[in-house]
Amino acid sequence: MGRLKKLKASSLNEVVIATVIIVMVFAIGSAVLVNVLTSMAHNRRGEMEQTLNKLIYEYEHQLLKLPYRQKDTYWTIHVTEEEVDANRWVIFEIETAGNRQQLKRKIVAYEKS
Repeated sequence: MGRLKKLKASSLNEVVIATVIIVMVFAIGSAVLVNVLTSMAHNRRGEMEQTLNKLIYEYEHQLLKLPYRQKDTYWTIHVTEEEVDANRWVIFEIETAGNRQQLKRKIVAYEKS
């Protein structure tokens, strides 16, 4: 009858060390992914602020007719005029489509001449 070959097995220490290394690589990968996704969200906010500043500029130079509404692939823009306590305000709002992030500014309305 043939002899069985002796199998070489890993010790418990080797298995634990390999598991710890795999978990550390997974944790580092998760941290990098979260950082990338967070920076993407901040970049979107920068675009929103830039668009909002452009709309405010257009309003201040009487290039924007109120009420203004624009729906884009990424966000929805609303510009409305509202009167509160005898003061007229122009409200600029941008809301993203995906994560419902909002950016809102309120300025004093200019007198029409």
